[in-house]
Amino acid sequence: MHNLQIPTVGEGRYWDICTVNGATGAVSIINSITSDEPGGKSFDLMPPKMPQNDREIISWDWNFGDGTTTTLQNPSHTFTNDGTYTVSLTVSDGVTSKTETKTQYIVVGEGGGGTATLTGLVTDALTGEPVPDALVSIAGLTDYTDADGNYSITGIPAGTLNANFSGTPTTGTSPLTVQFTDLSSESSHTVTASHEGYTTYTNSQVVIADGGSLELAISLSPNLATGQMRFVLSWGALPEDLDSHLKTPSIEGNTYHVYYSTQGSADSPPYAILDIDDTDSYGPETTTIYNLYPGDYHYYIENYSEDPDIITSGAVVQIFNDNGLIHNLQIPTVGQGLYWDICTVNGSTGAVNIINTITDMEPGGRSFDPMPPKMPRTNREIISWNWSFGDGTSSALQNPSHTYNSNGSYTVSLTVNDGTTSKTETKTNMIVVGPDGIMESFENPMKIYPNPVTNQLHIAAEYVVLEAAVYAISGQQVAFKMNNGKTLDMDVSSLNSGTYILIITTEKGIRQMKIHKGL
Repeated sequence: MHNLQIPTVGEGRYWDICTVNGATGAVSIINSITSDEPGGKSFDLMPPKMPQNDREIISWDWNFGDGTTTTLQNPSHTFTNDGTYTVSLTVSDGVTSKTETKTQYIVVGEGGGGTATLTGLVTDALTGEPVPDALVSIAGLTDYTDADGNYSITGIPAGTLNANFSGTPTTGTSPLTVQFTDLSSESSHTVTASHEGYTTYTNSQVVIADGGSLELAISLSPNLATGQMRFVLSWGALPEDLDSHLKTPSIEGNTYHVYYSTQGSADSPPYAILDIDDTDSYGPETTTIYNLYPGDYHYYIENYSEDPDIITSGAVVQIFNDNGLIHNLQIPTVGQGLYWDICTVNGSTGAVNIINTITDMEPGGRSFDPMPPKMPRTNREIISWNWSFGDGTSSALQNPSHTYNSNGSYTVSLTVNDGTTSKTETKTNMIVVGPDGIMESFENPMKIYPNPVTNQLHIAAEYVVLEAAVYAISGQQVAFKMNNGKTLDMDVSSLNSGTYILIITTEKGIRQMKIHKGL
């Protein structure tokens, strides 16, 4: 739920962390150093301050989510109306800027200030059994599941505008044409569920009508070992039976189709298994790959019941690897056919290429043109879209197609507006164009060692290094460090062994290369 760093200034023997509401489980962060033992009396918060000589941040831009902003470093702000508010902070060192956004971070009003209700069942993605004592959260409100895995949260306020999108393909050689699909929604909430031993569930596109109710089935995935991957399907009451399918590349001389008829094996070919086949609504239906082999895997969903249409199912597919949740996909709301084509997976790198289309042809047998989903205008009030493709070009279309003509990695952002507020979703280095999707040639001399690395990665350049970031092959950022010198040391000891992408930003340009983390 929270990850706190100790403040770097303050006097006293005590680090005051937080208070917890015993009735709701809501956590109120304090995060200050004090000489008085906490718990005995109230005291003024001492907001942490990073010493100026330790960094070069020169500007702060706060957005409190209620239409007001400030440029103070540590502001105090009063929210005068009930509701939930998303707060963001953008900092700049004069060269680069970074933004941290905390969705529905502030909740004002009794019971969240709303009348909507969320209920459902939390299950184990491998066994389908209920998970008791799981913590479910929405809009600052929480509930623990009972002995039967059920939860119920009331008093949920109206949701907010949410920006989201997908693109396919995300890697390839130039010229690379990418079909982008808007997945933004109005009146949406972020739901999380957590329990020890499981990867935290996060779904940022849960839409509940103001004053309405929603039943949301949640499946928690047990933590995975290095090199493993898992697909978890959940859906609503109808259709009753949705089936997961996984087609593999050649493994020890044979290809395999893992589904309800041939459920596979975890310790022999295909080293993938249908962990659970649910036939009576909600799920979970879970497929786990225990050992990836070179070549392309293809994962998709079939509407075995055939009726009603699969697009009415409210289905969600979550994709996990050993780093946690890497993709959360909502079923498209338009399209015809029995199949929901989810993605392909590169067995050599673990990279996931999202497809996310409805088709009447069974996937995996032949190539076909993707049919990008379109969100019905009657379901939301978004009136404008502003895409930035990361190569200096943009588009105002809802679902644009864009061609990248030069090798490199590109950060894509989408800003949506409903006439009142706007939201931006940014996916860093989402598109990678070049040989094997990785470009390692660079005319900016620097030394990067050791590679493979175990603990400390050392970078020495002829120009000033501004920052370094490490990404998993899936695109998830796993390490980051800002800098203002020609050398940089980065601690990567906490990373799992495997291959990562290192992106170094200098005053003269960007260097991208693969690094290998050893044991």
